[in-house]
Amino acid sequence: MPCRDYMDDEPGVPQETYNRTKARLNKVTKLLCDALKKIEGTSIETHVILEGGELAEWWILHKQADAKAREIRLEKQRIARKKKEALAKLDKEERKLLGL
Repeated sequence: MPCRDYMDDEPGVPQETYNRTKARLNKVTKLLCDALKKIEGTSIETHVILEGGELAEWWILHKQADAKAREIRLEKQRIARKKKEALAKLDKEERKLLGL
């Protein structure tokens, strides 16, 4: 699961500053996600996640965003695989006619 922050881009921030900040935020988000995955389903979960207030809300939303990102990634992979399979069926003349 490619954990990252799912906030939209902020307008007006210099690109280099934005890239560095986004990279750091994604790293911290991944660390938090990895830690919560490890304690999910354990006795610690009740105290850390379920009673965490904002943390619990963030975790629910983050898992939903991760699931959506995974769906999108898998669909893109499926489409790429289908395109490759379709192109493999074309002969040289057909490829030329299609400008490939």
